[in-house]
Amino acid sequence: MTLAKVRSASSHGDFDQRHTLNAFVQQRISYRMIVGAKLRLGSNFPIAGYFSGTPAALFVSGDRNRVRLPFYSRLDLRVARTFTFTRRRLTLFAEVMNALGRNNLGQADGVVRASRKADNFVARLIPFVPSAGILIEFQ
Repeated sequence: MTLAKVRSASSHGDFDQRHTLNAFVQQRISYRMIVGAKLRLGSNFPIAGYFSGTPAALFVSGDRNRVRLPFYSRLDLRVARTFTFTRRRLTLFAEVMNALGRNNLGQADGVVRASRKADNFVARLIPFVPSAGILIEFQ
């Protein structure tokens, strides 16, 4: 009787993010004006699959979830000004997502070539996005 050597497979989970920090601060400048900021930092996730190399140059490998996405960092800023009328309230706001313009990466659906090169498994997430808006509330 022979015993086959069993290789134990161990890998990081698909959503294994070891370090993360989310911070939010808001300051009321006056009765009608508020400014705020959100900071999100994280060690990011592994690229789910059997890959080796770097996020920019992935190749098929025998090890699962060994390549991690680079560090994630995003700062969002917001300012809002409210005008109060008799039976309604008008709020004007402006915000910027990813105010520092970081090139954060996330996982995408890619393709594996015959050469064992894995393409397009990483995509850019939210770019620098300014926006403005109006909120009308009726009482």
